[in-house]
Amino acid sequence: MVEGDRVKLTNGGWSFSVAGTKNALGLSRLVVVNDFVGVALGVPYLAEGDRRTVGGGVAKGGPIAVVGAGTGLEVASLIPTAAGAGVVPGEGG
Repeated sequence: MVEGDRVKLTNGGWSFSVAGTKNALGLSRLVVVNDFVGVALGVPYLAEGDRRTVGGGVAKGGPIAVVGAGTGLEVASLIPTAAGAGVVPGEGG
């Protein structure tokens, strides 16, 4: 949950200040993202053997779905664009 500058993890007691963490680590920028957004952003760096095509056929470079268990059914989509890949987060259920 994000409230102002404070981030509190849903399934744990951790919380932190974005500005405080950024300053403490000497970062010029800190972006807090949903866990499955992070997973989706990592998909292009996976080896071919680490991905699975759903529904048969051959992948043709379209959108990629990332689905898994979290606090519910977690979903994110990696969408290829002319400017690079974009991520659309979601909740599957």
